[in-house]
Amino acid sequence: MAPIALHSPSSPAIPPLTSEAESLVRDSKEAFPLPGKVLSSAAPKVDVATVDYATERQKRKESLAAALRIFGKKGFDHYNSGHASVRDPEHLDSFWVNPFGRACSLITVSDLLRVNFDGAIVEGGKPDRQVVTEAGAMIDAGIYTARPDVNAICHAHPPNATAFSTLGIPFEFITHDSCMFWDDISYYASFGGVVLEQEEANNIVESLKDKKAVILQNHGPLTVGGCIESALVWIVMLERECQVQMLAWPAAAARGIKPVPINKAEGEYTYERLGTEAAGVCFSQPYFQNIAATDGASYRQ
Repeated sequence: MAPIALHSPSSPAIPPLTSEAESLVRDSKEAFPLPGKVLSSAAPKVDVATVDYATERQKRKESLAAALRIFGKKGFDHYNSGHASVRDPEHLDSFWVNPFGRACSLITVSDLLRVNFDGAIVEGGKPDRQVVTEAGAMIDAGIYTARPDVNAICHAHPPNATAFSTLGIPFEFITHDSCMFWDDISYYASFGGVVLEQEEANNIVESLKDKKAVILQNHGPLTVGGCIESALVWIVMLERECQVQMLAWPAAAARGIKPVPINKAEGEYTYERLGTEAAGVCFSQPYFQNIAATDGASYRQ
């Protein structure tokens, strides 16, 4: 079987990998459960420290705009509840995020706003769309401050993960795919209303700790990544796995049994192949390919 390529030269509408995403894949030593090589080992390693800021910024913004289009396709932006952001590569105390009131399925690079950690808009966006979600900006600023390893954040209120968040129980590992969150997901067992107070934002950041995902009680999922590609995959998969669990429980209960849990050794082994940042980048590619096929390069405008 032919080797797998992350980006095909015949698909120019797919956003180029950010330098973080390139490095994550090239530095990865894990054996991916995929045929062929993900990237040629002969390709030069990307030195993030020497990347041109303007070029890298454009890559991040294009990938963010495409990721937000994926949000829109999946209905993650109902009543403006979904947002995603990427840290600016040069001004590390600021991030790019979608404006409030703009449909995610229509987002373009020129819509994106750069916001500092005080919640102020620094640059970007359209003149009539200079508005960000205060709650989202507060949460993201707190995470970026506490987690220098994080360069992207996704948050939404999708139905399955949000329904799961009301149950007051931890995420369970009962499927192959759930293992990508093995010991890498937390649960914030509180609901403080719309996050408009710094204390509540701090509590969410503390609950996330060093994990890549957190389920906010009565609220929904939040995921982080070293790049937008991985953060996007984590929230998409978390929504799906919450759906699977809520399907499995009643089916098992009807038979007087419980879903079979995955043991520690198997869970850890599977996580090493499904739950790494590099794996997330690889698994994100079909979503970006679909956007390129349906939307072309319109998100780059």
